[in-house]
Amino acid sequence: MDDSITFAIGDIHGCSGKLQSLLTQCDTVRCGRNARFILLGDYVDRGSESQDVLDLLMRQAASLPVSAAPFQPVAR
Repeated sequence: MDDSITFAIGDIHGCSGKLQSLLTQCDTVRCGRNARFILLGDYVDRGSESQDVLDLLMRQAASLPVSAAPFQPVAR
């Protein structure tokens, strides 16, 4: 049995503070298990922290597998 956990986070909309808070909560919930993250929807556009969201996702790219919507690819 696979003891990993998957988290799905959607529509970040440029809110890096909320994204960071969600990732922190996910880390608490996973209790040391391997975690997989699926991020869908809009990463940027409405919030004032769009660049911060992109910077955070790029920093986490090695440890945070990202699935992007077809219209919004993530550069690696």
